[in-house]
Amino acid sequence: MNIATDAERSLRAARIAGALGTIGLAVDSLVGSPNGPPVAQLVAIVICGVLWMATYVERRPDTVAYGSALFVLLNTTIIVGLWMKTQQLVDSGVNFVPFRAQRLGALAIALIAPPVAWVGVVAIVEVIGAAVVQYMLFTPDLRAHLPYGDPWSTLFYGGFALGLLFYRRRADRQEYETARALADADAYQRLARAMIAVRDLSNTPLQTLTNMIAVLRRQSPELGETADRLERAVSRLTELEQATRPFERELVWKPGDESWDPKAILRIESLRQ
Repeated sequence: MNIATDAERSLRAARIAGALGTIGLAVDSLVGSPNGPPVAQLVAIVICGVLWMATYVERRPDTVAYGSALFVLLNTTIIVGLWMKTQQLVDSGVNFVPFRAQRLGALAIALIAPPVAWVGVVAIVEVIGAAVVQYMLFTPDLRAHLPYGDPWSTLFYGGFALGLLFYRRRADRQEYETARALADADAYQRLARAMIAVRDLSNTPLQTLTNMIAVLRRQSPELGETADRLERAVSRLTELEQATRPFERELVWKPGDESWDPKAILRIESLRQ
């Protein structure tokens, strides 16, 4: 069972954020403004695209810090693009509902954030905080004509996103622990099969040596010292056989194990290494 590392999960989060940011800003630039997209939003699309491609570079650092840094940079770039787009709508004088993209973005962050808790928290606070700051910079007359609820509704989305983030992290931790336990159990079963295979392969030589010692003592008493050495070797092999008994008790037999082939078992385990 393959368990994704924190570095892999961080990179995957950055990759998803890059895709959502690039495609989302591009679609918004086409349909979200009566006067065309602002230049800053177009620049943000390009930067998001470059950072998105950076997640596919072959010679990239395979670390949590790399994926987390890309995620934060993408989040910041998206926030700048949304800020400039909102400001353009304000300047155009059209009626609009502000900060919908920021609210959805906070929820998306809670679902895809890297496994490092502070990264998700910073990203959510950043996107919601930027929306609240921009709202406070609106003129009183503009705020009076906006739909009722802000900035509290935006803050509510931020709080909900933080709660969702911590719930998801708790669920991820439980899932990881379960996967780790299953992987450990699988590794133990493989070890048990290998140990029993070694024992079975050693049984025939062990019986042969035991018979040879008996014949040697009976027919060649003068070779008693050699027989003693062989007997000590047999004793150690017997200890090995006894050491495998706990594995046999714990082994879960599978369909097809009726035709047990110790050599095939060891060959398969060697190929897995």
